[in-house]
Amino acid sequence: MNPIKVLFPYTGTSVGGSHISSLILAQSLPRERYTPVVALHEDGPLCDYLREEGIDWIAAPAVRYIEGSTVKRGLRRLMSRAPLAGFLRTHDIGLVHTQDMRMHMTWGPAARAMGLPHVWHQRTPAKASKHARAAVRASAVIAVSDYIARGFPADMRAKAEVVYNPFAAPIQTDPETARHYICQQLGLPVDARFVCCVANLAPRKRPLIFVDVARRLKAMGHDTLHFLMIGAASREMTSEVVAAVRQVDGLEAHFHLTGTRHPVSPWIAGSDVLVAPAVKEAFGRTLVEAQMLGTPVVASADGGHTEIIETGKTGILVPPDDAERMAQAVERVLTQRQVATSLAEEAQRAAIARFSTEAHVARMRAVYDRVTSGGH
Repeated sequence: MNPIKVLFPYTGTSVGGSHISSLILAQSLPRERYTPVVALHEDGPLCDYLREEGIDWIAAPAVRYIEGSTVKRGLRRLMSRAPLAGFLRTHDIGLVHTQDMRMHMTWGPAARAMGLPHVWHQRTPAKASKHARAAVRASAVIAVSDYIARGFPADMRAKAEVVYNPFAAPIQTDPETARHYICQQLGLPVDARFVCCVANLAPRKRPLIFVDVARRLKAMGHDTLHFLMIGAASREMTSEVVAAVRQVDGLEAHFHLTGTRHPVSPWIAGSDVLVAPAVKEAFGRTLVEAQMLGTPVVASADGGHTEIIETGKTGILVPPDDAERMAQAVERVLTQRQVATSLAEEAQRAAIARFSTEAHVARMRAVYDRVTSGGH
């Protein structure tokens, strides 16, 4: 029997944890059973990422995404029906696996119209009843964490199953080598130390809390400490962060908005601590990446973070939006070597055991096998 072609459609306009997780799955599927087909609607950051990673992709039809009011969704569904159906037929697609709301709502109806199974992978909170009504028509609904599944409307929650994101075991990087690499990249003295926050800058990621943490740590006398904010940001959000940094005397020379970095692993490995102040995080990919690299994590006790970290054992959780408690936790890791080593070693063991690519692929293959054989 020929392998079943699995379509992974994306808008292409951004790169984040959901893209990386789903592409790890796509690249790791057993080829004797499933062949991934990655398709992008628009040329953008994801296209650049795929080129860097050597991942093949094809252009998806130029259709308007099915979103907005009921009338608008209906009209767009009607207009997109022929091009989407033609694409599915031309590429002999046997299963559609979507990762975000625009792709769920655009490709789900097309898959159903063609009699194809559709896997709806929910990676962000979804509470709207209109989305739940669409989700329950899918062949399977996957949530990336219990936090996400608990937030579903009842009918969607009844259909959902939780499958944690996959993480390829990173190439282990010597922390000192990575630290020197960062110093070289930023033109800093070789004795510089780093605290990093890795996230696309948005209000929910709480970048201003990270600035406040930096302010408090600087006041504690950490003269060689530098703060790395790694991720894409809008002009407006960048301006807010820069303005907040400039309000703190002497902080600007120690605070670095690096933009997106690929690969991000040396930036995490070269940091003494990864700080994650975000709230309502579906899972928190960078937390696990840091754990696997042996970098201690201090995070807000909110959302999916609480499923990743056992506080005091595999990291430290602090109340959301509490910059004082977060700074104190970072200070503890920076100044108590035994604490830092214990957290890093235990977290690394736990992360590799819980979040391996192999475990994720096995779970998702079971879902694929079920829906392609007619099960739901």
